[in-house]
Amino acid sequence: MGREVLPSPVQAGHGLTISMNILHVISSDGADLGDYIFSLLTRLPYNWRSCVVGSLSRRLRSRLSQGNIQWVNVQMPAVDDRAGHSAVARRLGRILRSFGAEIVHSHNVSAQVCTFMAARRIKPPPVQICSLHTSLADKAGWWMRRLQRRALTGADAVVVASEAEREALCYAIPGLQPRTHVIYHGVERKSSTTASDPGMRRNRLGLASHTAVVGIISPLRAGLGLESLIRAAAVVQDRLPNIEFLVIGDGPQREELQSLAHTLGLTGAMLFVGERADVSDIIPVLNVLVLTTDAVAAPLRGLEALACNVAVVAADSGGLREIFEPLPKTTIFEQGNVEQLADAICRQLEITHVEAMTGAVTEGETGIGVSEKDMLGSELLYDLDTRGLEPELAATDKPLTAAEIVQRRFSISSMVARIERLYQDLHAESLGAGRAVKRTNRSNAP
Repeated sequence: MGREVLPSPVQAGHGLTISMNILHVISSDGADLGDYIFSLLTRLPYNWRSCVVGSLSRRLRSRLSQGNIQWVNVQMPAVDDRAGHSAVARRLGRILRSFGAEIVHSHNVSAQVCTFMAARRIKPPPVQICSLHTSLADKAGWWMRRLQRRALTGADAVVVASEAEREALCYAIPGLQPRTHVIYHGVERKSSTTASDPGMRRNRLGLASHTAVVGIISPLRAGLGLESLIRAAAVVQDRLPNIEFLVIGDGPQREELQSLAHTLGLTGAMLFVGERADVSDIIPVLNVLVLTTDAVAAPLRGLEALACNVAVVAADSGGLREIFEPLPKTTIFEQGNVEQLADAICRQLEITHVEAMTGAVTEGETGIGVSEKDMLGSELLYDLDTRGLEPELAATDKPLTAAEIVQRRFSISSMVARIERLYQDLHAESLGAGRAVKRTNRSNAP
């Protein structure tokens, strides 16, 4: 456990923004959100105090400690664990009081259920924000589905990553429409000079140095289209030589999927490497990343791939089409359609091969991990009046690469600015008269 909480809230700062105590609660299915959470917290105003609660990976705990951010490692309940939610809610209530949380930002609906149950015991209750990084659990029992609706209705704001997700959520729970906000994920731009040797990373993963690599990052459980991916991989292997498939993730379906891969003759070509803490470092090794569903962090991983000039093949699921169809180096396929998926992977591999042969994808790589651009001058501009010195791409007459387009449309600074504004607006509203009455009415919503 880290430094769990401090007993007294921080006093108001002397900057342009007032101080706030913000508690982030991460659900059990939010393990892939570590980079997202860390990027957000390290860019908020210096006089805002943050604490993270949830099932935190060792890597995230270490990064939070290095960033002087408080954290509490709590075993979060499974989606349909009624007793588990109640137990976590009681502990969360103690943390809320001790930390003096004015805003609780829950990540995924299971975390919001715990927050909702805990906040009902606190007067006045804190502002509640829920970011939905995945769709509501269809297989949850009737009791949990009802509680999820109540918890979301009790939130002051719900954040989703696309207009399509907003429409689906508001159709399921019409009362959420006025309080549902679309905030697209943001990704950091990674310089080629900061990446380690791709060949070394390949060797560590057990990949050959001469093959093209197709990656999938997903929990290994039913309903995520993984069987279709493995069948499509067998088709791709028959069409193209020297292709390897890297499966990152773990779950109850792992043995079944490995058995299917063996049956289809993919034993030597498909590697199951389990959960990895260094996913962001593995993505640049790939030639193609496949998104079979809009599960937790799937859009974020896809944008990270494009930011590294890695092609993306995405299912027509949730908000994936909305996010990725307008971008270069992407192909959308019908979810569950094996032939379409195989065609899309082959098409992107062939395009990647042509770009590599012509040098289009490497953009002047020198062969030592430093590009000609990096050697001659910076392609970034820095606005010294912006907190954090966030880099912005310089104007150029050259066609924009996928990485440059992603950086302009999905910058981390834009995402953080919108979330920061949401915090400020809701905090200001909470200081106004009548908040206790409004919160009571929402808590009693059906």
